[in-house]
This record gives sequence, C-alpha cells and structure tokens, in this order.
Amino acid sequence: MTREKIKYIFIGLGLLDLFAFYRTYENGLNMLLTGLWGDLNMGSFTDIVFTTITTLNSILILSLILSGLLCIFKPRTSFLIYYFQFPLRLIFFTLTFGFILQLPGLQRDSWTYKFMLAFIVGLEIFRLIFTVKTKQKFFGTAEAASP
Repeated sequence: MTREKIKYIFIGLGLLDLFAFYRTYENGLNMLLTGLWGDLNMGSFTDIVFTTITTLNSILILSLILSGLLCIFKPRTSFLIYYFQFPLRLIFFTLTFGFILQLPGLQRDSWTYKFMLAFIVGLEIFRLIFTVKTKQKFFGTAEAASP
C-alpha cells in the first residue's frame, strides 16, 4: 500500500472517530456531570470506583475528538492516542465501527446481532494491527527514531 492510500484510510478512520464521539458524547457528559456533581459520598469504595470509571469513560469520549482530528491531519501523532484508547474502547465498548450495531432491524437477542458484535470487535482489533503495522512501515519504531 502506498502512503497516499494510507493517508486516505487514516482520514476515514479519523472521521469514524469523530462520528464515535458524536454518538457517545451525551452519555459521557451525563456520566461526568453525575460523577462530579452527583450525590456521592467519596468515602465508600463503590463511589470511588464509579467516579474512576466515569472519569476514564469521559476521558475516552473527549479523546475521540483529538484522535479523530489527529488521524486526519497528523497521523503520526494519532498512534499514541489510539494505543492509549484501545483498551478503554473495548472496556467501555466505544468502538470505531460500533455504529453498525445500530442498523435498523438488528435485535439484541438475535444471532445476527451476536455475529455483528464479534465482527465489530474483530474490526477494532484489525484496526489496531493495521495501525501498528503502518507505524512500523511508514513512520518507523521509536527505537529507530531515537539517536
């Protein structure tokens, strides 16, 4: 694959990240506001866990804007953010291709939904592998860049 094709793939991935932000920002905003200004007694373990989860999810959702824009304009920098995001994307199920699960007629208890769910997680893993291979091929590794 040429650099030009890779550039267009990253523009597409950046647009998908921005779309993922659009799909999830209300949930993240509500969770953040509930976690920060809700009626929480920070002494209990449950409240600390809830606040941590809420904060991590909100950071992930906000970082989708950054990763989307960086994928479009500065793909080399977007790698670091995506590596940070990947485990959080799986934990909070904020996936690049998650919008596919919202297609009309897809019912949660059907085998089609379960197949699509596995397919989407597979696409996200493929995106990670593609990102790593692209970074190695076109931008080199961190070890190669250091003097």
